[in-house]
Amino acid sequence: MAGIRPQARGGAFTGVQIALVVFVVLWLVSTIGLVILYTGQTKLDQDREAAVKDKDKVASSGEFAQYQSLAKPGQTILGRMADDRRGLAKAITGSDAEEWLPIQRQIVLKYEAIKEAGRIENAATFSPDSLLAAVETLHTGQAKERDRRTQAETGLKQAQAQLTELTKARDQVTQQFDQTVAGIASQLKETQAQLASYQKANVQVMETLKGNASKAEEQLRKDADRHRAELEEQDKNLGKMRNRLNDALATLKQLRGQPDIYAAARQADGKIIRALPGDPYVYVNLGARDRLTLGMTFAIYSAGEGIPATGEGKATMEISSIYDDVAAGKIISRNGSQPVLEGDLIANAIYSKSRKHKFVVAGRFDMDNTGVATSAGIDRIKAMVAEWGGETVDAIDTTTDFVVIGQGPAQPIAPPATASPIDKQRYQEAQKAFEEFQATVKEAKDLMVPILNQTQFLHFVGYNLNAIRAGKVANTQ
Repeated sequence: MAGIRPQARGGAFTGVQIALVVFVVLWLVSTIGLVILYTGQTKLDQDREAAVKDKDKVASSGEFAQYQSLAKPGQTILGRMADDRRGLAKAITGSDAEEWLPIQRQIVLKYEAIKEAGRIENAATFSPDSLLAAVETLHTGQAKERDRRTQAETGLKQAQAQLTELTKARDQVTQQFDQTVAGIASQLKETQAQLASYQKANVQVMETLKGNASKAEEQLRKDADRHRAELEEQDKNLGKMRNRLNDALATLKQLRGQPDIYAAARQADGKIIRALPGDPYVYVNLGARDRLTLGMTFAIYSAGEGIPATGEGKATMEISSIYDDVAAGKIISRNGSQPVLEGDLIANAIYSKSRKHKFVVAGRFDMDNTGVATSAGIDRIKAMVAEWGGETVDAIDTTTDFVVIGQGPAQPIAPPATASPIDKQRYQEAQKAFEEFQATVKEAKDLMVPILNQTQFLHFVGYNLNAIRAGKVANTQ
């Protein structure tokens, strides 16, 4: 043991110590490296998770895969999406727009323009959810408009065809009517010429009767009777011609409108057979045999113009002398400066040679031209009808000839529920009078009975309206 050299101490290291130190150093380095690697991997994992989340926000894996399959070789997904956006923009606007907001603005402006134009159905509510819906809406509207236009064109063609047929039929009827009227007018002209000749001869006979002595009176009377008979025969012929003309006119009115309900009032009762300038007296072809009475008045009308619907004539006359077949009358008023001529027509709506005309009189009348219509006026009208051979009745039927209407009662205002019994009774009476008056007018219209107002009636009977207006007449003739 004494021979073993002791180990040296102090600054020298053995191999084991050196190896231990190296191991510790390497362990520390590896530990630090592992810590650094772990820390870097965690950061990479976090970055990868963030990148995946960001990618999911942009598009799903399936969408990325779809665009990858559509992308051209060497083209990125964003490049493919940019191509699609440019294609969509061109399909919408026709140009390769890059920005989407201007395209959206153009779409909104176009929607607003369509609304303001208002040329499609429901334009005010036009707001489609998509461009395809907008296109479909516009297409549907255009299709409906085309269908309506086609239907309208078809209807127009049919209407034009019907109008052509109706026009042709009307022209045929008008031509036939014109031919008929022309024939009747020619015959009427010939008859009037013959009648004028006989009237002239009759006037000569009348003048001769006045100048000759009583010894030739009988012979002259016979001649006058003969001429009068001839005149009556000509009057009958003329009446037939007028009836034919009236029938033709009635046919035309049936084709063109309603018949003349005033035809009965517009029929002449006779005519002037003698009228001298400056002489207030005239002679008519009516006499005692025709149920003529003294004091009866007639309205005088031009033979060429006939009797108007208003009944107003050129003058009025009053019968002053009556013979068997003729009568003399005095002109009592004139309407304007037209002279009374031989051949002029005379008429009185009340008068009839063969029967009594029936009248219904309703309302209030201002017979004194005071501006106030009274119920007393109705008695004056009825008295006039009775005096000149007519008849007044209370109810309208198919035999009624004329309805004379004055001022009707106003519709009363219903009294309140608290009104007195007297006020309620007055209202009921006034309402009844109003309803009866309206019913009379309606029934006359329904039965097409001529309705004459006060002025028309007085015109048609030859009443002296000028004297009334001047305040000179207060009673009936």
